[in-house]
Amino acid sequence: MSFKSVLLGTSANKNYTHNLSFDNNTTMDFGFLQPLLSQYMLPNSTIKVGSKQLVRLAPMPTPSFARMYLQNFARFVKMTDVVPYYESLLSGISFTTPSGVSVKPLQMPVTTNSLLLWYLLCLSRCTVYEKFVTGNLSGSYEWRKKTIDLLGADVAKLSRMLLVRFGFDVDFGVLHHPSFFVSDEVDKVDVTPLNSDYVVELDSSEFGTKKDYLFCFQFSTRAKHIRKQFLGLGYSLNGEDNKPVSIAPLLAYYKAYYDYFGLTRDIQFEQTKCFKIIGYIWEYNVNFHQLDDSVSFDMLDEFLSFLHDFSDLYYTDASSYLAAHRSSPMNGAAQRLPRVNTGVWSLVDYASNTSSSIKYLQRNNFGVPANPADPPQFTWLSLDLLRRLSRFVSKDSVIGKRLSDWVKVHYGSDVSFDLFKDSFNISEWRTPIDIDDVFSTSETADIGNFDKGDYLGAYAGKGIGFGKGGFTFKAPTHGFVFVMSCIVPITNIFQGNDPTLYAIDNDTIPRPEFDALGYEFTPKGVFLSDNFLLGKSDDMNLTNGGFGWVPRYTGFKVKKNIVNGDMCCGYFKRDLLPYFNDRLILSHSGTYSDVYNDKNELQKGKFIFNIGANSVPSASTSWQQVCKYGFLANYNRLFYNIKQDINSDTISPFLPVDYGEFDNFIAQTVFDVRVTNWLKPVQNSYDTVDEVDNGTISQSTN
Repeated sequence: MSFKSVLLGTSANKNYTHNLSFDNNTTMDFGFLQPLLSQYMLPNSTIKVGSKQLVRLAPMPTPSFARMYLQNFARFVKMTDVVPYYESLLSGISFTTPSGVSVKPLQMPVTTNSLLLWYLLCLSRCTVYEKFVTGNLSGSYEWRKKTIDLLGADVAKLSRMLLVRFGFDVDFGVLHHPSFFVSDEVDKVDVTPLNSDYVVELDSSEFGTKKDYLFCFQFSTRAKHIRKQFLGLGYSLNGEDNKPVSIAPLLAYYKAYYDYFGLTRDIQFEQTKCFKIIGYIWEYNVNFHQLDDSVSFDMLDEFLSFLHDFSDLYYTDASSYLAAHRSSPMNGAAQRLPRVNTGVWSLVDYASNTSSSIKYLQRNNFGVPANPADPPQFTWLSLDLLRRLSRFVSKDSVIGKRLSDWVKVHYGSDVSFDLFKDSFNISEWRTPIDIDDVFSTSETADIGNFDKGDYLGAYAGKGIGFGKGGFTFKAPTHGFVFVMSCIVPITNIFQGNDPTLYAIDNDTIPRPEFDALGYEFTPKGVFLSDNFLLGKSDDMNLTNGGFGWVPRYTGFKVKKNIVNGDMCCGYFKRDLLPYFNDRLILSHSGTYSDVYNDKNELQKGKFIFNIGANSVPSASTSWQQVCKYGFLANYNRLFYNIKQDINSDTISPFLPVDYGEFDNFIAQTVFDVRVTNWLKPVQNSYDTVDEVDNGTISQSTN
């Protein structure tokens, strides 16, 4: 007697629909992405999402012509993409780590809310106060600012006090601590409980005697950015909470972002901190919090570096004329060229081989394969080689370093290894934003003071946006569904020369035979101007300097905006600048200050003024991050709450302003979420109803 097969069935054979609707209320800024929805999905479960979005803008000095919208991106990331042993954990079956060790996993990779909060505090500035008893009355006291020696042992002692309060190993704070204020810092406002973002009170005997201390923290811009991501993914950031929580949402969300917006021209996902953490997890290192000695300092430091990347999750766009330029037409493709022999000369390690005994294709000054300086005669094989090399290089230049695209383009197939595959793109939708007029109906102007009040009929701007969207998706495996959103400006460039003006001879005037043949170098003058500030030297090299490479004749296939009249006349602090949101590239900055005498009296006819050049980059991925760098865009000039003076970002133009930034968009998203899976509804979870019992009554749980 024999069996052909055994019917096993499945445990999850009945589905229920759960109402998981919720509201998301947040503030937003141009171009910075944050998660509005994060939903853990079971295999074969279905999620149906509907959304209603309302966006309000901060007060605006003008009824701007600017155009913008709130863009939403829904993506799905499989759990095994970030936790490779996840299915082994569920089944209890051992898996083999890359190092060859057989492991039966018992838990997910974890961190703690207290560690996540600690890292935010390490990116913040802090003022420390000591408690002093005053008077003879019981309980009478006051807080006094503590003077801190930043070059002495004070910082380490204060950090240890905080680490003990958070429950960490005290050695952890050697390299990571908040920015403590010096008592006599110039132009620094003390952080108090009234203007702080987080306050910690503790007692300690670190300084010899038992003292009460008050730590008042103010989040930096980076800390605020990271905090948005953490809260949107469900973390509480409670300093008291040292209970382990999963880091899978952090890894999955970063992968969802990188697969869509990653700057793959410079770096592939396998080179990111996120992928490195996944590698640690694959080796079954699961602890990423330091409450004991179970995690190495190096691994924890890598995890904190990964958290730092959450401050740079900006919307990217490579489709504009400006962003399409490359610093090199090869874009690293030369490293993947094959060994080829044409019979006349060879392409064999030409990048490094300098032997004179063999004829090689050599690089020219721009890294492009070219003929030898004294080549032998051409053959059909050598010509065909150059043609194929050109096509190979062009493909790789466009692809960048995205492995999944490279395999698909060159071999017509998907990568076999799941970690190299892109996450699933579910849907996209946008909410348009409109700007209207606001008129002054009364005379409030203060004559002689242009900054006080408005004249009758003066106008300002207000902005509002409303839209609907949604999607339906069935998850094939365990994973996460994310909705990440940002404000995207509809923008263009207007500075510099029209590129067609450089067509002045037979080499630059377009000819149909040479259209799209190779790459050409775009002059800097196409994009940059002097901002009405001409310094003592030609620090921009607009006459002879080049910006980057694009396919030949691209400049004849695009059109820039035109900003004319008083909108672009005079110094760049004119009131008309908020009327448009085209990309305002500040290649030069002017700093102005008045002069006062010893009696603090204004000296008329005297001032201090300096012209300086900003480090405007040539072609790079910086131009793809549309909203990241203030002096490469400056979109917040549309609002009263301008983040920074448009000419002040001269010291570190590539870093966001550290403190004092404001989000100029207030957004509410009302999500209607229905998830269908095998989990019983809450009202059926008290084990009071048999699966086949239809005679049920309702009972309150009060």
